[in-house]
Amino acid sequence: MILEFCARAARVYERRTAIVCSSGLTASAGRCIKFPLAKSRETRYNSPMDKKIEIRLATIADYDGILELWNSEEQSRRAMNPVDDSREGIERYMKRNPNTCFVATLKDGSGDAAQIIGVILTGHDGRRAIIHHMCVHPDFRRGGIAAQLVAKAEEALRAEGINKIFGLVFKDNEAANAFWERQGYTLRTNLNYRNKSLNSAVPQGE
Repeated sequence: MILEFCARAARVYERRTAIVCSSGLTASAGRCIKFPLAKSRETRYNSPMDKKIEIRLATIADYDGILELWNSEEQSRRAMNPVDDSREGIERYMKRNPNTCFVATLKDGSGDAAQIIGVILTGHDGRRAIIHHMCVHPDFRRGGIAAQLVAKAEEALRAEGINKIFGLVFKDNEAANAFWERQGYTLRTNLNYRNKSLNSAVPQGE
């Protein structure tokens, strides 16, 4: 499964090994990264809009805003497929993982519904977790939003007894790979990532 992490800046505290096969800020068969799980993390935004940003659990009611966000970013579009990322696919995923998917929203003060400017989907099988499609809108990067989304997801996964996370990052997505490197996540070089598509509408990948 391809993941997407379009994000920046974060600080990691507690050293508990987590894996995140770095298809992080974007993803496909790429590099595998070893992550320390952060026990808690707090990031301050430098923007005057800080107080209007909220990070909360995602629901299927957010789908249209999430899809619009993914389509705002070339690397996110590259990682999507028409089955798993359809409304039905995301609803199925959220039903299985109701407490580990988050969105970052921004209210502009106009009274309109808050805009979704960041998202992270994470789920687990009771043993290991995986991160999918972590993305922050290009206009709102470098403000710590990605770090907050990752921290929220890690806290939620830890609360469900998960000790390791994995994810994938496209090798040529330099921004994504640099993001995870800055967090202290090390590249796994002793593994090969393999996958098999069970649906002809879902690309096998390169």
